[in-house]
Amino acid sequence: MLYFMEYEPTGKMEDRKTEHMLGRKLLAYGLKEEYGEDYKVEKTEGGKPYLLGASDIYFNISHTKGMVVCAVSEREIGVDVEYVREAKESLIRRICSKEEKEYIWGKEDMLKKVELEKDETENVGLNDIDLRFTRIWTLKESYVKAIGKGLAFSMKEISFSLKEGEKGMIIGSSIEGWKYHQFMLRGKYVLSVCEENEWKK
Repeated sequence: MLYFMEYEPTGKMEDRKTEHMLGRKLLAYGLKEEYGEDYKVEKTEGGKPYLLGASDIYFNISHTKGMVVCAVSEREIGVDVEYVREAKESLIRRICSKEEKEYIWGKEDMLKKVELEKDETENVGLNDIDLRFTRIWTLKESYVKAIGKGLAFSMKEISFSLKEGEKGMIIGSSIEGWKYHQFMLRGKYVLSVCEENEWKK
């Protein structure tokens, strides 16, 4: 189950405290709604949060300027929400597969990009490219958060494919055992969810 809450960002350090507080409030609310009680949050040695005394309940929290999201599930889950962010060419090259680059830049532009390995231009600068990059970025982040490896996992190790279907975005992944969902919130946030498949365990 997903829960989200908007807030008015100030652009100051206080926003982080607000996001943390709202994330915990959403988690407490979600646990009460789904399971009738709250649980104490602890962390594994690797730093991944878990619920003490509730080994069969999983959660994940994400936040960006103006938005906080919490996911609660009976399977491993990761969630990432981002305000549509500026696509940086160097970052795209570092974390994206060839197929993902084609999705972000388009196949025709891809041929030009391959020739620009030493181009110092950072800002790709097109809104549709920014959106496509944010779609890929949040999917990768949601997977990394679901497996709990953080910086120990290279985002280039997983590749995604996206295409529009009759009932929304169809998402493919190079790593089996997980299912993905993606939503647009308020027309400016991309929310991606990675959840363990029922049969994986």
